[in-house]
Amino acid sequence: MVASRQPHALPAPEDAPDTGSVRDDLVEHMRQKAEVLNSSVGRAVQSLLAEIDRDRPLVRLVQERVFQPRENVFQLILERGVERGEVRSGRLSPLVAELGPAMLVQRFLSDSAPVPDDYLVSVVDELIMPIVRR
Repeated sequence: MVASRQPHALPAPEDAPDTGSVRDDLVEHMRQKAEVLNSSVGRAVQSLLAEIDRDRPLVRLVQERVFQPRENVFQLILERGVERGEVRSGRLSPLVAELGPAMLVQRFLSDSAPVPDDYLVSVVDELIMPIVRR
């Protein structure tokens, strides 16, 4: 079940998908994030980050209020996968939990085109799932 959220708002921890499948939850979460990044809101954030020095108070405020509270959603989804026996607990680490979001943001910042859905699915299927299921 997916909680309702405002369109073009980054998903909050309480909006974490819970379909019963860790793979489907990760893909859906990546899609939620990409929806925002691919919107006019995301393009505004991209422009803002490109123009503002990273030490400025506004950037710190955006990091503290927008990005940091949402950093643990991937970890939460993976931990639920451990509870259901889909993910080996020894494979979880902060690095693994950061992999999907980092790949999405890197693609978003380096390419002016919207992040394609097949890219999101590939990140989950070709990078994350092989790491957590081995």
